Amino acid sequence: MDKKFKIFLILFISVIAIIAILFFIFKTPKQVVENNEVIPMTDTVYLTDAGFEPSKIKVKANTEVKFINESDKPMWISSNPHSDELDYPEFKDTQAREKDEEYTFTFSKVGEWGYHNYVDPNSHGKVFVEK
Repeated sequence: MDKKFKIFLILFISVIAIIAILFFIFKTPKQVVENNEVIPMTDTVYLTDAGFEPSKIKVKANTEVKFINESDKPMWISSNPHSDELDYPEFKDTQAREKDEEYTFTFSKVGEWGYHNYVDPNSHGKVFVEK
């Protein structure tokens, strides 16, 4: 092989490797880290007998999130705090959901939104909404 072809081949392979690395970096879902805890990007939260899983999620604005009750207790999603003056008043289910039922909510406001199970305020979580 001549020297020019070797240089071209090395450059070509390097560019392909860089493109592959960048594709992997930008294709991988981003995560939030809060207090050294990695928070996944997902649009589904499950209420189990142990609480909400995952308890913290990250979504883009205008994402519909499903809250699915897999526990033996009722689930009634409500924005924090546990009172009449909610941080995100629209983020409140109108009824308790039994096992295998779900509540969906579209997060249009950017921010950090805490929530809890109105029936069991010790079950709580947080949704990080970004642009």
